[in-house]
Amino acid sequence: MKKYYKKLVFSFALFVVFSGLITSGFFYWKNLQEQQYENYEAAVEYDQMKVAEEQAAILAKVASSTLNVNDPKNISSKIYHVRFGILMYHHIDNKNKRLSVRPENLDAQIKYLIDNGYKFIKLSEAFRTFASSSTSTYPYDKTVVLTFDDGYRDFYLNAYPVLKKYNVPAGLYVINQDIGKRGNVTWEMIKQLHNDGLVEIGVHTVNHLPLGKLRPGSAYYQMARSRELLEAGLKDKIDTIIYPFGSFNENVKKQAKQIGFIGAASVYFGQRPSGQDLYSWRRVMINNNDIGPLLLRKLYIAFELVK
Repeated sequence: MKKYYKKLVFSFALFVVFSGLITSGFFYWKNLQEQQYENYEAAVEYDQMKVAEEQAAILAKVASSTLNVNDPKNISSKIYHVRFGILMYHHIDNKNKRLSVRPENLDAQIKYLIDNGYKFIKLSEAFRTFASSSTSTYPYDKTVVLTFDDGYRDFYLNAYPVLKKYNVPAGLYVINQDIGKRGNVTWEMIKQLHNDGLVEIGVHTVNHLPLGKLRPGSAYYQMARSRELLEAGLKDKIDTIIYPFGSFNENVKKQAKQIGFIGAASVYFGQRPSGQDLYSWRRVMINNNDIGPLLLRKLYIAFELVK
């Protein structure tokens, strides 16, 4: 009997030890995953912020040379008349990050544009319209496109309800490797967005790499494979692509056309939207401070003043 109890106690002690090791291992693994996720987010945000800061510097330089930005009389929606522009967003959440826009601010930005007579279209529609119009004419007036990069889950949770509220179309550009990962949209969410028809799903490549710095074969794979996977998952054609970090070159543009995209957009590295070049359109990054006439001023500088 004593031997039996000794074995029982020993077995229980082993169980406690192994349970402790397993529990410790689980929490270590979880903390490691948490750290890796935070490190990945920080690295991507750092790269994207460098792009944002460069864009802000260029816009500020143009503004200071063409507008008296310190004159309150200049801050008027009547002055900043925009024919066509493309807005770029990343996170729609309440985090204190420069790549984040609060949901209520997104709501205010959309409402302000609507109240001032602006309409919204999808990027694919814009490409088709510019492609079919005469190069000597501008096919739009007071028209904008909303684009959301990277496929963050907060788009589905926070931005999509605002879009539905105003019945405003937009584009969500997803990174294939991140679909379903923590903080990103799942395939179920992507399919719902696509089937509802308000949101256009587009390519942001397989691994979110700077295409202009890759070898031609790698750049082609990043674009073509991403499109192939999205089309297989949605059982529909994917027409548009946005270059990660705004990185592209002439070869990337040619490849995008060969793959079958009807157009491609960058960030501020690119051309003012026109039918002459559908594969390097610029966009402008939007933040929490772009409210009211300040939003239109940014769009005006990016799409009317910068050549």
